[in-house]
Amino acid sequence: MAGNVVGIMIPAAKEKKKHRDGYYRDRYQNMDPVKKAQYLADVRAWRKAHPLNEEQQKAGKIYRAQRHIETYALRKDAINAKKRERYHADSALRARIRAGSTKWWNENYPTRKEQYLAGQRNWYRANRVKKMGAVTLWAKEHPQITRARRVTRQAAYRAKQYGVDGRFHTIDIATLYQNQDGKCRYCSSELRNIYEVDHMTPLSRGGSNKADNLCCACSSCNRSKHTRTADEFLATMTEALR
Repeated sequence: MAGNVVGIMIPAAKEKKKHRDGYYRDRYQNMDPVKKAQYLADVRAWRKAHPLNEEQQKAGKIYRAQRHIETYALRKDAINAKKRERYHADSALRARIRAGSTKWWNENYPTRKEQYLAGQRNWYRANRVKKMGAVTLWAKEHPQITRARRVTRQAAYRAKQYGVDGRFHTIDIATLYQNQDGKCRYCSSELRNIYEVDHMTPLSRGGSNKADNLCCACSSCNRSKHTRTADEFLATMTEALR
């Protein structure tokens, strides 16, 4: 009977050990640098004089892995927040991480493409509801970015239909809105983040799908303009005001 309970730690003993470990960890972190260096040297010397056998090494690896999992689970949010802060604050770190990711991707994606895509499909099938819920929530929290992405996709599709070149991105729309001081390109009314993206020279008349042919307009002006160019529409508005 006694042999069956060897190695099992009851909750009270586990809490006591956790408290003791925390005490020694705090003591080590606050230790004088000289004493800490001497302590580490003594530990390394002791370990060298008392090497572990294979079974002890395996048990130590399992213990350390479990401790790492438990510690990370408790501090996951703080650790990730600190990593994000470092990533955004250090441009050299960002460049290094991106370069490493790009290198790994270029070296491994061609040979792992099918495996990668199959993994994505399997994950999506198993987590479809979770994924759609997260996407819907993100879209509600970021309506402007969501709308800008939809506009870019629709414009790219129409440009392909008309056989014209060019493509723009969500950042281009944000820049246009800022450059226009949040006002309609045609009537100068305040848009208040409710606007449509207009091709000043329509795609149907050979206008490009590049950012330099775009503007932000209110719904009324964009619908009234129809297939006229920006100059033609402004001329019409000027005539109507006379």
